[in-house]
Amino acid sequence: MVFRQHPDTLPNGLAWAENAACRGEDLNLFFTQDKAKVARAKAICGRCQVRSQCLAEALQAETDSRYGVYGALTEDERSELVNGRPRGQRGKKGTGGKPLAPCGTRGAYDRHVRNGEPIDQACQEAHDAHLSVQRERQAARRAARRAARRAARRVAAVP
Repeated sequence: MVFRQHPDTLPNGLAWAENAACRGEDLNLFFTQDKAKVARAKAICGRCQVRSQCLAEALQAETDSRYGVYGALTEDERSELVNGRPRGQRGKKGTGGKPLAPCGTRGAYDRHVRNGEPIDQACQEAHDAHLSVQRERQAARRAARRAARRAARRVAAVP
């Protein structure tokens, strides 16, 4: 089963999606193998002000069943961005099956920090997008916990 999410249907923790350029567009445009539709979806993503947050969310939530255009990248392009190779290909022997993450990804940012390397702009943006998503998720969890505590107090106060 494949789950499709569109900014109009995302949970509240992803408030950035309110500003997505694809908001209100045909959902099927972003979930197709048709090259013309994919090109149109990428064009919409290209003018989007929240593209980096969308891509960060897609990369963080990536699974084999996740497909469609997110942050102007198809599932194969996202896989190549994260793994350094197209989806389904294995890494070179001797590398533990996992090639180095390319610059512009959170993995590359972590590698730069770990190795004391200078951090390029693309890696910094990927890291910032990841932190933004994490902060939004934490805020949503805190709000849900507060609401649950308030509801529990109301129930406990009823004689």
